[in-house]
Amino acid sequence: MIRSCPLPESTLASPWRRRDSHEVRPPLAVPPGPLLAIVEAIRAKGAGFRSLAEDIDTTTSAGRLIFHVFASIAQFERERIAERTREGLVAARKAGRIGGRPPALSKQQRDEVRRLRDEEGRRTAEIARLFNVSPNTVRRA
Repeated sequence: MIRSCPLPESTLASPWRRRDSHEVRPPLAVPPGPLLAIVEAIRAKGAGFRSLAEDIDTTTSAGRLIFHVFASIAQFERERIAERTREGLVAARKAGRIGGRPPALSKQQRDEVRRLRDEEGRRTAEIARLFNVSPNTVRRA
């Protein structure tokens, strides 16, 4: 969040930084609630937020209005993307498709791994090499 530090009114804090000799600006992909809280914290300290890329200045009432409108539109877009994603997953399940990574071991292989591990007492690393999987896969079987 914002650290408490004495800044004169003319101080400009910029999210730009240099990395690998290129100018990099991190995206303001922050939900509107926390973003508005950040801007209010800046305002409470006697400063204003000015976006150099979008030409938004929250020191004016018109700038604050535009900022809130953009934040609302961004929130709406995030929610629509989430809705469409959920709808797509439901449609895929209805069509018989399931998401996720395919299992590393078949049912028969899992049964064999359990037998080797639990009944014969073989080491996890040995079983993992035998089935060409990671030791964690053997432990989860």
